[in-house]
Amino acid sequence: FALESGISSPSRFGIKGSEDLGNGMKVSFQLENGFKADSGEFKTEGKLFDRQATVAVSSDFGTLTMGR
Repeated sequence: FALESGISSPSRFGIKGSEDLGNGMKVSFQLENGFKADSGEFKTEGKLFDRQATVAVSSDFGTLTMGR
């Protein structure tokens, strides 16, 4: 047996949250990083949250999302 990273799907961890600002406004974020399960190294060297890093503001009019 051997531990190999990302054979069928890559390993990842993330943080997700939201806050109600009142008056129908809400802000949320999602940060997600890929890593190599066998060594613990970042999947993309030197880049934290390489999979997703977004922040969004939503209201009754819609949602504006920014990031990558």
